[in-house]
Amino acid sequence: MSSRVSTDQGLTNRADRRLPDVLFEDLCFDAQQAAEKALKAVLISGGRRFPRTHDLAELLHLVAAMGLDLPPEVLEAKRLTPYAVAGARTRCGVTAG
Repeated sequence: MSSRVSTDQGLTNRADRRLPDVLFEDLCFDAQQAAEKALKAVLISGGRRFPRTHDLAELLHLVAAMGLDLPPEVLEAKRLTPYAVAGARTRCGVTAG
């Protein structure tokens, strides 16, 4: 597993560990995918073009450039970017690293 994924203490501290058969990385992968799709939907609705990317910081920058005021909680989504690839690897049985 990638060290950048396993060392995000802020996300880990907020994770609910009562489900032993659910991987934290899978939850973060799902959250990353949801954030990515939501940001791309905002860009599409605003008629904006965007590159093929999983980088949430880049997508957040493009949304902010539309003049939208993004709350701090939304801006924190960029922390999920490393899980875009790592989560896909754990789902396929490949360890990241």
